[in-house]
Amino acid sequence: MLPDLFRMVHRPARTQRARLDLSGESERALAQQGMAHHLAVDRWFHKTAAFLNGEASAKRQLQATSLPRAALFGHVTWEMCLDGALVRHLGEATVRSELARSIGGREGLAAELLRALHLEPGPASFDHELIVRRLERLLEAVRSFALPGGYGSAHGLADRLEGLRSAFGFERAAPAERRLLEQSLAELFSEADQAVVVLLCEWEQARSDYQPH
Repeated sequence: MLPDLFRMVHRPARTQRARLDLSGESERALAQQGMAHHLAVDRWFHKTAAFLNGEASAKRQLQATSLPRAALFGHVTWEMCLDGALVRHLGEATVRSELARSIGGREGLAAELLRALHLEPGPASFDHELIVRRLERLLEAVRSFALPGGYGSAHGLADRLEGLRSAFGFERAAPAERRLLEQSLAELFSEADQAVVVLLCEWEQARSDYQPH
């Protein structure tokens, strides 16, 4: 998940496979092999009918709100809906355990890779230490389940979406707009639950083509 987390704390951070060191068995090399695998699976995921149809549904639901240019956030909204649906499908305990296992003790390695891949040494237009601290806080939010746990309700999803909109300069929703936003997001949950089942089945058929190496 590191490529996604890097983008969340530093918008220009687009991880490219060509920059990853995929040789060796060190923890750093294995982490980069995992990142390359993530990028490949992400390309598959975003081309599936379950994702594309759900993204279209999310845009329609957001357009039904009175928020300006809300449909621009259809892509990320559907991704968050699917995250919440996956938690419901697998169970919170399973997801919590996997996140703790994956992240625990590797925060320093994640920061090291962020610096190496996306924070060039020398004069910079960004505060590198601030970006690293953002990553540390985000990793803790994921590890502690504070972030993915919020995707399981319309209220939590609306909070996250409002934060994203604010980062792009949009004003926060007024109370009536917020209620309508939560209602619109709740309409997506049933479709997301069905889509997760379909995606997991399709992944079982496709995964042999996406083994990390």
